[in-house]
Amino acid sequence: YREMMQQLGLCCPHPIISTITRRYFDDAVTNTCRSTISKLRYSTFPTSLRISSDLDGKYLVRHAAALRIMDHTLHISGIIGKAPNYTHNWLCITNVVTVFPREHFLQESFLYCDDIRSLIWVASVGTGSSVTFGHAITMKDSICLATASRVFVRYDPKTNKAAPFTEEERGIFVQNHSRLGRTPDKCLSIDFEKYILPEAKRLEAAPLQNQFREQSILTVRIGPQHVNFANHVDHAFLLETASHALFLRDTMIHAKNEGLAPTTLVVNYKSSAELNQYLHCFTYDNKAIIYSSVDERNCSKKDPVLVAEISSDNAF
Repeated sequence: YREMMQQLGLCCPHPIISTITRRYFDDAVTNTCRSTISKLRYSTFPTSLRISSDLDGKYLVRHAAALRIMDHTLHISGIIGKAPNYTHNWLCITNVVTVFPREHFLQESFLYCDDIRSLIWVASVGTGSSVTFGHAITMKDSICLATASRVFVRYDPKTNKAAPFTEEERGIFVQNHSRLGRTPDKCLSIDFEKYILPEAKRLEAAPLQNQFREQSILTVRIGPQHVNFANHVDHAFLLETASHALFLRDTMIHAKNEGLAPTTLVVNYKSSAELNQYLHCFTYDNKAIIYSSVDERNCSKKDPVLVAEISSDNAF
């Protein structure tokens, strides 16, 4: 089975992900040419929500569902070229997704089902090869359901090395892409000072004595449905797995409390995983760490696939 999937091109790990993550993360979050959100023109696309699977209870969009919508928007926007004919490969090193609950969201999702949009813009450009994209999912042009920051690094598939921007290419991102796209038919009336774009941050694994006091809280096998067109394990699936592990640890982490506080899920991707491997999830405090192995029962606990952290803003 494994050999068959490899022949079909559905098993292609990224051996450079950990190197790129370590080397270019600081470039992505510190050495940036930032664009002011209030001055941007957004590329905006109609989208939809699946009532049966995209909603977390009755009050909000699932983090992973929001990320899937945003990822689709990125690939159809043309900002990084049109799939599958990219001149370079793009590697996502972190996703930060904030979801905003609404008291009557279930009813609103039916009422305004034809007025949900996905927005994308260039939030910042690093001095190397990194770009941070800003995303938002809106309803009725005045309701913000989710925002996200997604940090990507461009690399050359022939050399497996990062491909830094030329000054001309960087200028295109900063001057053009941050203002490209169709102008919305009507101005958005969303207060983006309130729905602030979440910032990317580096997450480190915990010391061993804190990490492994217990067995993995969740083990998931990677199947062909979890591998995307770029031949690697889908990041929304990995984020969903981390969210599931955190939920199992503490069901109150998810915004199902009476306060309906917004929750932010930060994910740093550390290394690659492959088809047919097992993902072993460990949790501590408000963090989850996922390792991969070929054995369902044993995990070497080396080089985590990702580290995730969830938090709530009760002051919102």
